[in-house]
Amino acid sequence: MAEDAEDSARLLATVRSESVPDLPLAAQSKDAVAPFVRHVLLDHFEVWMADVGGHPVGFMALMPPDHIAHLYIAAGHRGKVLGARFVDLARRRFPEGLQLWTFQDNADAQRFYKQQGFVPVEW
Repeated sequence: MAEDAEDSARLLATVRSESVPDLPLAAQSKDAVAPFVRHVLLDHFEVWMADVGGHPVGFMALMPPDHIAHLYIAAGHRGKVLGARFVDLARRRFPEGLQLWTFQDNADAQRFYKQQGFVPVEW
């Protein structure tokens, strides 16, 4: 859906910029990542959106058989339960186990996933 693509692209660009500002993609605008969201993410992944009061605040993209490919939450909604709820949903969708990766510089994401029971297996 076009609206989901715009919302997801805006969140992806904003959260990447906040979380890992030194990465080249993080400097790209919503307009630069929108084609990826529209033609790759929404077409080839299972995407879940979260909104508060009708405003999108996070999304997760899953890739079968066991991968959390993207999990982005707006800054004002981190540190609450939304991320844990997304991970719980992913565990229900893929009960055989999950894998994911984070940017090595994204200590906040690594801390979050460790709290959720994930362990690093490769650097």
